[in-house]
Amino acid sequence: MRSRDTFVRRVGMALGLSAMAVFAFLAVFYAGHVLLVAFAGFLLAIYFRALGDFLGKVLPIPGRWRVGIVLLVHLGAAVLFAWYAAPLLEEQSKELADQLPEAVQRLREYLGSQAWGRPVLSAIPDPATFTGEGGGRVMGVFTSGISFFVDIVVILIVGIYGALEPEAYRRGLLLLFPPRHRERALEVSVEATETLRHFLLGLFASATIIGVCSAVGLSLLDVPLPVLMGLLAGLLTFVPNIGPIVSVVPPALLALLQSPDRALWVLVLYAGLQFLESYVVTPIIQRRAVQLPPALLILAQVLLGVLGGTLGIAMAAPLTALTLVLTKELYVKEPEAVPEPDDDDGAKEESAEDAAPKDGAAKDADPQR
Repeated sequence: MRSRDTFVRRVGMALGLSAMAVFAFLAVFYAGHVLLVAFAGFLLAIYFRALGDFLGKVLPIPGRWRVGIVLLVHLGAAVLFAWYAAPLLEEQSKELADQLPEAVQRLREYLGSQAWGRPVLSAIPDPATFTGEGGGRVMGVFTSGISFFVDIVVILIVGIYGALEPEAYRRGLLLLFPPRHRERALEVSVEATETLRHFLLGLFASATIIGVCSAVGLSLLDVPLPVLMGLLAGLLTFVPNIGPIVSVVPPALLALLQSPDRALWVLVLYAGLQFLESYVVTPIIQRRAVQLPPALLILAQVLLGVLGGTLGIAMAAPLTALTLVLTKELYVKEPEAVPEPDDDDGAKEESAEDAAPKDGAAKDADPQR
């Protein structure tokens, strides 16, 4: 009987998860960008709150004050970055824009001189496309810039308010569930938040290590624009599988302007950093985070990339991690249940009660009492 109830419950959970998946797909399809921006703000709130909780080990002050200190530190770091590093990055960005067409042309010439490289030429854009269609490109960049700025503002607002009062939003979420399921929903939400917290902290640590090592390695190889290339490598670490491949292209092209051997050394450097990040840094830092199957992550990146563009690709990894946690907690993991007495035990108890003499019957049977 119990196995049948377990089977029915699992079928019901499977149907519920399937309905949730269909609803999520339709929601992402019709309002995907808004949901992805909201989820990014949710991740930022988890990040700020995690740093605030870590600060609580040193400063025994309320959570709001700890988050406020974290926000002030980030604001100060942003001001210092804009004051000191932004001019350097702006200069290096201009140099990259000037040198990139020449680097692409050099690559086309090198591949054209090799028998194995001629079939690849069709996949490499002509350098003239980097400078052509100026008016349309300027308008497209302007529109994209406004959209990007609005997204950043919304993400910051959601992240800050979510970090300052996480319990208020959690209580609101629990009210969506029936009262008898709220305790279980609270357990699942706590587990999902903890998983995303460790995932994000590990990702930020990996991005910092990869960015610094890339900048130092490119400086040692005397490749132009090492700071900008290191920042690019660190940012693209947030996009597993695709990010490391994209991040190696600009420094390799710039190194090709100097010599093919130097470009080869850049490829070796980035391959070594990718090995370090995949097999040393990430396993150590993200020991408590969920392990993402590579094939599932790639499929999620392709799907969300089609539905949400660049933001969808960036959010694919944490969304996949969240999906795996919810699947484990809601379907795979058995909820704790109070054991029911067996029928045999109940029959034994009833027979024992029947066999026990009543007080009145005992008195009648013993007239001397």
